[in-house]
Amino acid sequence: MDMWDALFSDADALPSLRLVKTAGGQMEAMIVRSRLEAEGIPVHLRYEAAGSLYGFSATGMGRVDILVPEAFAEAALIACGEGRGPLDQGDAA
Repeated sequence: MDMWDALFSDADALPSLRLVKTAGGQMEAMIVRSRLEAEGIPVHLRYEAAGSLYGFSATGMGRVDILVPEAFAEAALIACGEGRGPLDQGDAA
């Protein structure tokens, strides 16, 4: 049973999804997805089919929204480093 099967085992209790990051393209989205899934956070990617098909990344069509169930949103934001400055990430300024 994977993460999504566990979440959707009760069809009446589907989780609401929250946008935690918008990636500039498929490659960045897959990196973020791998990071979140390694933390045990289920991920759903939402994107325009044309952006995926033609590899757009410089336009809005290449945008990929990274969504997680609401219950995992805070952990996902921390894992993505959203809202943290360079000093909080351990980088020397």
